[in-house]
Amino acid sequence: MIGVAIPSRGRPAELKRAMDSLIGRSTEKIHIAVRMDFDDPELRNPLLAGICRMDDKAIVSCKVGNRMRGYVDNHVFIDEAAKILSTDCDLMMQFVDDAEMRTDRWNEKYREAIGDRQIFVCSANVTTPDGSNYPWSFPLIPRRLYEINGGFCLGSNPSVDRCWAAFARAYSCEVRSGVDVIHHHIGAIGAGDKTSQEGRTPFARNIPDRVAWETEHDRIGREFAEKVRAACA
Repeated sequence: MIGVAIPSRGRPAELKRAMDSLIGRSTEKIHIAVRMDFDDPELRNPLLAGICRMDDKAIVSCKVGNRMRGYVDNHVFIDEAAKILSTDCDLMMQFVDDAEMRTDRWNEKYREAIGDRQIFVCSANVTTPDGSNYPWSFPLIPRRLYEINGGFCLGSNPSVDRCWAAFARAYSCEVRSGVDVIHHHIGAIGAGDKTSQEGRTPFARNIPDRVAWETEHDRIGREFAEKVRAACA
């Protein structure tokens, strides 16, 4: 089973679209874990009623917790969601509430691309409405890497995708899946929607170590590559 961790705030309709695209285009049962904020103004939106479910198509779990510092703590939100994914999930993926899966049988395409590899980071082809391309925005990893790391995110860097990209370079384990995803609120279109703006201000402009986040991906990737080599020796 594939597990998907999705942080979400203020976007009930888009969250539903993201989940429907993942569930509807998968040919296997998946587990989606959503992490929401307790002060989300949309938390009681009727679209979110009965969000948790369990049937032959999907398990959907939801955790409501502290808002903290918006995107600055993106890694915390993702890890909290990933922690409640079923141990039956052999593959684990990061997703967002303003993205949409565009590939039918995406789960099969991931598995076909991975083949018999044990250690890998599988990437999708991610685009935005303006045509920008972000090939590392939604990394998919084996549970084995999650267990070695002790969580989905590498370190405390909010740029989760870039850290996994750096690890894949250091360990030479990148796999291109051919899966297409559209991410609706990033790229040259600017600040995106209200949720994007809330997540980035004031914290993302004022936290002193922001420059460090943006330059430490390679170090994090190299260090985790060494840890994986030791664990797999």
